[in-house]
Order: sequence, then C-alpha cells, then structure tokens
Amino acid sequence: MEILLIAVFFVTYAAITLEHQTGVNKSAPALIGAVVLWAIYAFGVGNMPLVTEHLNESLVTTAQIIFFLMGAMTIVEVVDSHGGFEIITSRIRFFSQCGVGQPDDSHCDGVADEEIAVKARRQIGVCGCHHHCRQCGRGLVSHW
Repeated sequence: MEILLIAVFFVTYAAITLEHQTGVNKSAPALIGAVVLWAIYAFGVGNMPLVTEHLNESLVTTAQIIFFLMGAMTIVEVVDSHGGFEIITSRIRFFSQCGVGQPDDSHCDGVADEEIAVKARRQIGVCGCHHHCRQCGRGLVSHW
C-alpha cells in the first residue's frame, strides 16, 4: 500500500508541475490525486473508524489553514486598497537613499538633506555617535 501511495503522489505531483505543458489547471490533478490517495488509504487500512478520524483531522487542519489565509489575504487587500504599502515602501526608499547606515552617501550632502536624515534617525531612535538622537542635535550626519 505504501508504494502505491508514493507512486500516486509522484504522478499527481508530476501532473501539477506539468500544468503549462498539459494545459490542465493544477487544481484538477491535485483534487483527483487527493481523492485517490485517501481511497487507497481507506481500502488499505480497512478500519473505517480510524480512517474517518484521520480524514476528519486532515480536513480540520486544512480548513484552519484556508480560513487563516483568507483572513490574511483580506487584511492585505484592505491595507493595499488604502495605500498602506505605499507608506512603507516610500519610507524604505527614503532610508535607503538618505544613508541610514551609510555614512558617506552622496544623496545627503546638502543642509536640507542633513536635516531630513536627522529627523529620520530621530524617528527610528539611532545615531552614529551612539547617543540617543535627541542628545545629538543638529550635526548628526557629521558625527559619522
């Protein structure tokens, strides 16, 4: 029975990976493979209460994962629709351009850029002279 289960699994896996060549959506071989695997397992074990218990446990675990992913995808979609990721990516771009952790960055040469970098470092709470940023004051960039 174990060899047959392994063989069906690999055939199903091959059918899923060959989706583009066969033109069959990957969900069809996955569902058919799952049904065939459970049928082989049920007939191989022969103890229907044990098979029912294992099947229920598997379905509950799968349902928990699916409901979690649906909730997570909903949250991500809501954040994205309100531009939440734009804020994060713009701050990442700002920090990478203004030299957080890069002392000799050519993008932050001017006085205005130095003030922006000081404010950014105050927000994240770090500075180059190993003091809290509120103690450093204005010449923070030159301390590096």
